[in-house]
Amino acid sequence: NSMTRNFHIALFWGATLSAVEALTKPHRGHLSRSMNNKPAAFLRRHVGASTSLRARVREHRYKKSGALAASWQERLRGRILTTVHDAQVRRTAGLIAEALAGVILIYLSVTVMWLNERRNARIESLISIASNQCVSTKKAQPENRGELVHVTGEARSMSPIADGRFRNVVFSANCLRLKTTVEVFQWVQHAHTTEKKDLVGGGTTRTTTYTYTQEWSTHRHDSGSFKQKDKQNKFLVNPGVEEKTCDRVEFGDDFMAPENLVQQLDDYVSAHDHLDSSVTAAVGGVKCVRRGAWFLSGSGSEVGDVRVKFDIVCDGLATVMSLQVANERAGEKETFAPYRMISGRIGKAVRQQRLIAESRKDSIELPGEDDSSWVVLALCCCLPGMRHFVNSCFPSAVAPQIHHMFSGVMSPGKCISVIQAENPIMVWMIRLVSWVGLCAGVTALFSPFVAFVDIMPLLGPLASSLGIGSFLLLCLLVTLIGVLLVLTLAYMPYSPLLATVYLLLAAGIIIASLVTSKRLI
Repeated sequence: NSMTRNFHIALFWGATLSAVEALTKPHRGHLSRSMNNKPAAFLRRHVGASTSLRARVREHRYKKSGALAASWQERLRGRILTTVHDAQVRRTAGLIAEALAGVILIYLSVTVMWLNERRNARIESLISIASNQCVSTKKAQPENRGELVHVTGEARSMSPIADGRFRNVVFSANCLRLKTTVEVFQWVQHAHTTEKKDLVGGGTTRTTTYTYTQEWSTHRHDSGSFKQKDKQNKFLVNPGVEEKTCDRVEFGDDFMAPENLVQQLDDYVSAHDHLDSSVTAAVGGVKCVRRGAWFLSGSGSEVGDVRVKFDIVCDGLATVMSLQVANERAGEKETFAPYRMISGRIGKAVRQQRLIAESRKDSIELPGEDDSSWVVLALCCCLPGMRHFVNSCFPSAVAPQIHHMFSGVMSPGKCISVIQAENPIMVWMIRLVSWVGLCAGVTALFSPFVAFVDIMPLLGPLASSLGIGSFLLLCLLVTLIGVLLVLTLAYMPYSPLLATVYLLLAAGIIIASLVTSKRLI
């Protein structure tokens, strides 16, 4: 009948408009609200005219069911809107955290890059100045005090060296350095871990197997931590490697070589020909008899047996490149001190005095030399303790110096070449790490801006058409410009010409990028 037909039509309209309203975006809410009145008007037009009691009851039921459906629709709409809102909040928080991580990574990378490039710039400048100012001499001339000198002569030990762990190991002459290697035959625990996936539950079972071998070792393996308690070690002499340096070494005819110079000599030879056929430990009285290259106690196959080897650096010809200074001990010969960088164009007498004063600074005074650098203050304003930590642990990174002693006879050019080739691998490793860190930081910093541009009506499609490759290219360009600017600031005080080249390269990249972007737009 007509009542049933009208009811089905009204139900169809209500379901259709509800689906349209659920799919309609929030900014079209006014359209949805205007269409919500159509089912009620339709019911009033087709159903409200009936005067029968049965029709009125049905109309009441229709209205009640429509109100209930509208209530559930509002609840459902509230849940959907709440879920979208939470997702947007989480996404926004993630982008902010990513940007903050990028800022921190950029700061750390630029700081490490600055310290590394500044140190490298100072070394290059110091070597360039040293190659022009170095004076070759064999005598301690008074006018060379405060100058970088190149001296070749014989290094002679003037005081005995003894190993306190053994009673009769004493070298009264012809020994610049002594190295003692003590090994103990002992049980060594080895751990081998395997992992296997469980058949049920998806877990992993880790199994560790312990094995034991008897080995000669310079390290003390504590048997108290062994899994098998029957494997016990005993130590009559502490194992290890110990080096000692003669505290009084004459160099050439007129110089005394300081201990920190003599420690650079490492051409060790066996000292067994200068010792007796056996040595005795001062503690425990263990007697070791010479057998081949070692002094051995016992059979050499029982736990607790000891073997000892002695090596020395003998007197001989050597080459020194360092700063000539007066000895602090009155009446002693001239000695050597580190040759370090000083700034300014000054006269010879003032320069010599400043070089001597700079050479006397210790590792605690050196890190404060660059506190006046505005670049360092700008980089370390947030974390000032980081620079002082790095400078305290690695003072050579702040004050490169020339203070070297080589075995044999070497020319000044050869000495400069050896000094120049000391740390190129470390410099490039730090460079690569800082460059990668800077690029990652720039990428993380720009990610929120890319997400913001992506949702804009006009810029979003353009950004999507450019793709991820263009974004990565932009990050690489910003990284390259940042690297060139850091190089410019690091080399400006020491090599202005090279710093200008870096600055021009950075400007060229910026101009080329702007021109290319205008053409694309």
